[in-house]
Amino acid sequence: MIAVTGATGLLGAHLVYKLIEEGYQVKALYRSSATQKNLLRVFSFYTDTPQAAYSQVRWFKGDVTDLVSLEDFLERGDLLFHCAGMVSFYGPHRKQLHRINAGGTANVVLAAMNKGVDKLVHASSTSVLDRGVPGLIDESAHWKSLKGSSWYGLTKMLGEREVWRAQAEGMATAIVNPAIILGPAANWKQGSAKLFQSVAKGMPFYTGGVNAFVDVRDVGDAMMMLMNEPIENERFVLAAENMEYQKLFELMAKAMGVKPPKYRVKKWMTEVAWRLTAANALFSKSDPMITKETARSAMQRNYYDGTKITRLLDFRYRPLEETINQTGKFYGATPNS
Repeated sequence: MIAVTGATGLLGAHLVYKLIEEGYQVKALYRSSATQKNLLRVFSFYTDTPQAAYSQVRWFKGDVTDLVSLEDFLERGDLLFHCAGMVSFYGPHRKQLHRINAGGTANVVLAAMNKGVDKLVHASSTSVLDRGVPGLIDESAHWKSLKGSSWYGLTKMLGEREVWRAQAEGMATAIVNPAIILGPAANWKQGSAKLFQSVAKGMPFYTGGVNAFVDVRDVGDAMMMLMNEPIENERFVLAAENMEYQKLFELMAKAMGVKPPKYRVKKWMTEVAWRLTAANALFSKSDPMITKETARSAMQRNYYDGTKITRLLDFRYRPLEETINQTGKFYGATPNS
């Protein structure tokens, strides 16, 4: 049996569909019935009959922060994809990030070991990598400090350590470190989908930063290949292409038939922007659109090397422009998601 945590998130939903399409029996962990509907919306990207695929999923109510529910979810011999996690770059969320990304992964590892899971493939992030290394950033760029990173990155790194511990104690594991994941989402107000929404609404500004991006389907395909291959105690950076934000937004705008941002933001402007939005968030009691971490990250020029998996396995990335075009058109068809 294939077990998936985080099945209602962006990566998990696409992975579940791919597994069902290939004939696997899939069980998924969920926290609330409202989030289950996310799969239907994502499945509609692939098929006109999403309910047929959805009905094949075995659902288990639980949470990665609840060890008992995880042990009820897992069985001996399961193959486990751990996709659950919280993504936030807002400082006040650091306790919640630690509870889910670090503590939750520790629970997943403990439950998997207790129940005799055959293999664990864990979805981490490029945020755990040291951005201060010269040249391309790859799997060897091990975490050094919070400087230049984020609380999110710290908690994902702590989660990775739990997976390495499981490997040291005899469990078969593999880790993927995706760059920014792009693809059709159930909720366009969360995660990387917010970039598409912002461009669609006529965002006028862009930054001079560079980052790496990857199709959500490529991440799912890579995780499935690593599960089926005799590869253990390895991690893989998944990055299809390094791209300037200006070009990224231009491609998004083209896909959705809107005007691209045309004003380049200077560094001092981003410093002012995150402070103003942080102040506004205090009064509105809502999360700010721009945080200190996202503002500074958007100005950085980080280049990642995602070729390790292409050298070891028969794996090829989808062209990023194709990903953006397909995702933008899907957004145009469901703009109020």
